[in-house]
Amino acid sequence: MDGRTTVQYFTISDTAKLIKLRTEHDVLFDCKTKGAKAAWSLILKEMGLVGVVTTEQLSKKWENMKRKYKELKCPAPGMEKEAAKGAVTWQWFSMLDKALGNQFPLPTVVTAAEDSSASLDGMDDRSTVQYSYTFTISDTTKLIKLRTEYDALFDGKTKGAKAAWSLILKEMGLEGVATTAQLSKKWENMKRKYKELKCPAPGMEKEAAKGAVTWHWFSMLDKALGNQFPLPTVVTAAEDSCASLSTKRVCLGQQGNDVLKLLPNTPLPDYMETEDTLSSDYSEREPDMDLETEMASLRRERLELEGEQAEVHRERLLLERERKLLERERTAMERDETQLGKDWATVKRDRAVLEQDMVRLEKDLASLERDKVAVAREREELSKDRENNIAHSEANSSTLEDRQKLRSLFEKLIEKF
Repeated sequence: MDGRTTVQYFTISDTAKLIKLRTEHDVLFDCKTKGAKAAWSLILKEMGLVGVVTTEQLSKKWENMKRKYKELKCPAPGMEKEAAKGAVTWQWFSMLDKALGNQFPLPTVVTAAEDSSASLDGMDDRSTVQYSYTFTISDTTKLIKLRTEYDALFDGKTKGAKAAWSLILKEMGLEGVATTAQLSKKWENMKRKYKELKCPAPGMEKEAAKGAVTWHWFSMLDKALGNQFPLPTVVTAAEDSCASLSTKRVCLGQQGNDVLKLLPNTPLPDYMETEDTLSSDYSEREPDMDLETEMASLRRERLELEGEQAEVHRERLLLERERKLLERERTAMERDETQLGKDWATVKRDRAVLEQDMVRLEKDLASLERDKVAVAREREELSKDRENNIAHSEANSSTLEDRQKLRSLFEKLIEKF
């Protein structure tokens, strides 16, 4: 079979089956040559093309479509319009986008309204990064919620962070639309803007306060990240470092959950005047802080357990998929075994028929031998009869001549008398 004539074997139905089965059996293509060959053989069998095309032709067909999809999904500079037209007109682009979209993701557009690039110094991150996917308000809300819930999975290890971002991407339902790198970039941008608003640079306090009020995500991020960027705590007026400064910088102080703005040399409220009052307040709050610490520890443990559960769930799904694949292979083997039994019974019947035909042929051959002997005998008898007839005819001819001679002599005698 010539590989140069591959195209003529693949109908529209064949190509659709190829994309579907190659996507379903993607886990079998583990970069091992033998494993890939076995997987292609299984796909070829399930397509019902055994003996029509080869596994090499299937692989070549898939690679050609994959290459064309990549050219349309990630076009070269200046080819975006042609690629967009090709993506609309090519019949298999949508199916391949569902199957391969996460392998060739488009970069993500982070809008000015949502991006933390709207920093206080007027810089715009879009001047350095150009993306093509826009995070909606719902996407950003889910991102903050899930990143907070799975914070325990981000333990500073690259593989762990990638797995955690993959889990968040899956739960957000953005697989094939955005990538883990884009989610991470979005989170870091929002985190950076929140830090700029929570802990502003000297002289930027008013702008930061306005930004904290107007930015849509400040309150959610404050709940999620507030403990990572705490405000300086004012203990007493004597210990307040802001009271000794000669500048006009506003000092931020925190009493409980209230944020206070204090100018230098501003007297503190009565409930913040004495160290004894604060120490007694702290002593009353210590059990609550211990309880909050314990609850935070329990939340982290719960998130770790949920992460492990998600990993177990993924492994279970993988095992379930492998089990289904084995069941399909077993069913195929049973069908093959049944077909082999039928073929063997057919072979037996054909063999019996052939044996009967052989017996009949042997009988016919014996009959032909007998007929041959009879014909030989008849031929001998005919040759003998022929010889006898010839001899008899010769004898008859000599007698006739004698009679004619006698007759002629008798006639001569009569004439004399």
